[in-house]
Amino acid sequence: MGRSDKTAGLTVQSGGVLGGSGAVFGTVGGSGQVGPGNSPGIFTSTATDPSGGLDYAFELTGTGAPIWSSGTASVNDVWRLTGATPFASSLTATNVIDVYFGAGFAENNTYLGGFFTDATAASFAGFESTVNGATYNFFVLDAGGTTSYLGNTYRTLTQWNTANSLSLSVQRSVTTVGTANFTGGTVTNGQVMEFVVVPEPSALALAGIGLTLAGLASWRRRRTTAAVGECG
Repeated sequence: MGRSDKTAGLTVQSGGVLGGSGAVFGTVGGSGQVGPGNSPGIFTSTATDPSGGLDYAFELTGTGAPIWSSGTASVNDVWRLTGATPFASSLTATNVIDVYFGAGFAENNTYLGGFFTDATAASFAGFESTVNGATYNFFVLDAGGTTSYLGNTYRTLTQWNTANSLSLSVQRSVTTVGTANFTGGTVTNGQVMEFVVVPEPSALALAGIGLTLAGLASWRRRRTTAAVGECG
């Protein structure tokens, strides 16, 4: 997009894609896709209306917070929603959110990006529940992948785990940002989506079973040693 459009809103038609680092002074809705930023960057509107089946795509290329002050090189994609009611309705399974992670994807990495609301947790407590119902797809930058997005090649997270003999998943939540210095002004205590790379629950469960069995084996050895000592 790369420009500011002072309109009452914008509708992205089915098959259409809205991107760039400009601003829409209104609500963005429709049935197409919005991919904020300039690979990556920051896009701004008053609100979004997901009720028409609008899809979203975010590139997260660096851990930690984006460069809030750079609309065209923010490290992570951000869609800043400035309105007091940033979402016209809650996202549902018909709203697909594709998240593309860059190089260096690894366990314990934390990424801030995606939707950002100027509304604080006190004034908009429902951020997490509003975005929770969407369908999330995670991708990892990999030359051996078959998924392309904005000139880069990715594997799905499942494919990436298999190729690297790992079992990682992405835990999603929202968090408060004390200060975000956007080019259009500083936002205090806004909220942003947070993505943390963690082991899959099944992997943790297996690790727990392994520790339990190891502990049981150790206990049995101690019992056997004690019994032999008593017999002697």
